[in-house]
Amino acid sequence: MKKIIQELEEQLDKMPALTPTAVIDPVKAFGERSIIKDLRRAGTTKCLTECYFAIVSKDSYIKLLRKVENENGAQMTRFLKQIPYIRSWIN
Repeated sequence: MKKIIQELEEQLDKMPALTPTAVIDPVKAFGERSIIKDLRRAGTTKCLTECYFAIVSKDSYIKLLRKVENENGAQMTRFLKQIPYIRSWIN
């Protein structure tokens, strides 16, 4: 993986019109700030290798975040219910 990243960074160095700010690892998300804060995009993405993108609408992204938050909340509740002291508050 380090060799691939190094090769990609070298390719970026050869692109004088662009100012690289990051090399994104596989299976990483980007662009969420624009959706969450209702801002214009902050940059341009250029792929140096063959890539596949999933484009998500703002509504779908918000629904997904809500679902993840609900699942995380339920998981935390299950965990807390296992602690005897906290469990005594519920009963």
